[in-house]
Amino acid sequence: MIKKFLKNQVRKTGLVRVLEKENEKLIIQIKNSQNEVNNLKIQIKNLEEEKLMVTEEKIRIEKVKEKFRTIPNFEDLKLTLKGKDGYLFLINDSNNEIRQHFDQSYINNFNPNFFIERLKSKIDYCNKKNMKYFFFIVPDKSYVCKDFLPFDVKIIKRNYDLIKQLGPDLSEKLDHTCYSYTDSHINFLGGKELSYHILNYIDNQFKREDFDKLIMEQIDFNLMASPYYYDLTSRNNWSYSDEELIKYLNEKSMVLNNKFLKDLKDSIPEKFKLFYKRETNYYLNEKGFKNFRVLILHDSSISFLKEVLSIYCKEILCYWDHWYFNKELIEWYKPDIILEIRTERFLEGIESQLMYIESEMNNL
Repeated sequence: MIKKFLKNQVRKTGLVRVLEKENEKLIIQIKNSQNEVNNLKIQIKNLEEEKLMVTEEKIRIEKVKEKFRTIPNFEDLKLTLKGKDGYLFLINDSNNEIRQHFDQSYINNFNPNFFIERLKSKIDYCNKKNMKYFFFIVPDKSYVCKDFLPFDVKIIKRNYDLIKQLGPDLSEKLDHTCYSYTDSHINFLGGKELSYHILNYIDNQFKREDFDKLIMEQIDFNLMASPYYYDLTSRNNWSYSDEELIKYLNEKSMVLNNKFLKDLKDSIPEKFKLFYKRETNYYLNEKGFKNFRVLILHDSSISFLKEVLSIYCKEILCYWDHWYFNKELIEWYKPDIILEIRTERFLEGIESQLMYIESEMNNL
């Protein structure tokens, strides 16, 4: 009995020691946890102080910028801005069209050296392939129609001025009648005028009389609602009341159509038919002035130019490339001439956009 009692005592003593050790470990863990909590509290406090400093710095910067602001603050609007005499303008867009041209406090996001380097690499590539490459800017509506903006223009700046050696300033060829009242883009008549100057630039033997003759022979003119929606009166972009919207609806304008174009989209390889959901257009024009294959790299402005540009060539392929230079497409199509035609406002932020798209394409 005594031996059994002693064994039980020893066993109990051992359990007590084990429990004591476990308890010591638990106490240490609790202390460590408390230290971690205290450290986290310190970090949170530091972050809050840093956040406060950043906020205060932002406020300070905004106050400084406010001193240099040269246009009103339109932050309460969506994407449509009412101008004079019925003209509507694009505001608060991702490219900040109006601010990049007229607001001194706005720091433009355009790297001319990056752009020039990329464009020269395209030209070099095409020269080695015996292809001609030309770059053109479609001037912004707010710049050409600046007299109709709802504020006094105090300064004017253009990203184009930093690369003007790369292509002609086509804004000199346009006026306010070349733009729709209710759309941010050039209209068909403006597209017709631009098309002549583009074609005359790439071929100085192509004169106005040649152009006018081809227009008379190939192009139909119809006064009608545009087949393309007016972006400044869409519900998503409209900034004002429904009552005010009514008077801007149903705008009619001159729509141009090349009656000799034959659609060849079925012959486009599947991988080139779409790029980021944008459809590729491919046309044959048996009445084309020159027996050329022309590739147009473009954005949304091409809708108002392609019908007239097509009078010049036998084949025209319009590829909405989002600035991505698709050499595989060029190897397949083998154009004689490549025209890169860009809306001016899209120069803003091109570097980050192009780097993103190139990264996406490399991951495919």
